[in-house]
Amino acid sequence: MNTAHENLRQLIREDDLQGDAWGTVMSWLFNIAAELWHRGECPAEWEYSPGAASEPRELGEPVPDYLVDVDTDALVQFGNVLQRYRSKLVVAGEDY
Repeated sequence: MNTAHENLRQLIREDDLQGDAWGTVMSWLFNIAAELWHRGECPAEWEYSPGAASEPRELGEPVPDYLVDVDTDALVQFGNVLQRYRSKLVVAGEDY
């Protein structure tokens, strides 16, 4: 596993999943989807759209540099895990 992949995994684990799981998951998903969209590799089933007139890196928070260093397959894997967690939060009524 490369260092960028390990660093991303650690950052997600250290984020606020206990206090604000929905906000944390959505923030990570948007950042990962924006980076993948920029690469032309965002999975269609994620239904990500950067907006009508915006480059995804201009939306909200800028895409962190550490995402740029993670390979595409790893970002898709992380995004898929977050998508599953997001679905569990919706079923549990913990979305907003």
